[in-house]
Amino acid sequence: MFLLVLLLIVLVPVAELIVMFKVADVFGWPETLTVLLLVSVLGAWLVKRQGLAIVARIQRELSGGTVPTKSVVDGLLLLVAGVLLFLPGFITDAVGILLVFPPTRAALRGLLIRRYRSRLDVYKGSSFRGGRMWTNVVIDDDIIDAEVIDTEGHESPPKRDPSGELGP
Repeated sequence: MFLLVLLLIVLVPVAELIVMFKVADVFGWPETLTVLLLVSVLGAWLVKRQGLAIVARIQRELSGGTVPTKSVVDGLLLLVAGVLLFLPGFITDAVGILLVFPPTRAALRGLLIRRYRSRLDVYKGSSFRGGRMWTNVVIDDDIIDAEVIDTEGHESPPKRDPSGELGP
């Protein structure tokens, strides 16, 4: 993993410089720098606009009693898009612009959630019914309605012996 990150740190700037020089040979340096600056400004505006929409969606989901898993991943992807758009270069700008648009972000979000699902405890929502807290827990794509029980100060449940009978 370290080698991959090191290669990215070295290769991305080299690739960006090559592309910049090629574009500058065709259009000239003032035009090339102007385009890079305009893309950064436009990208910052788009990221801010999309970011505010994601924050509002997260607040709605939290108010509705659900954990905003997809919205948080969208927010992280938008943060990456903002960083890429801030960096000077056509390659990083292209990837950043792709991440700003919701359909592209949704596709990547789906891949990331499937990839890291085993590392996350995903809760689809919780509510209070009858004075008790209930939550929907996702286990292997099955939603299970579970009651949240506070066991603090309670006796442990009776133990079973190997024959299946309840013990003392």
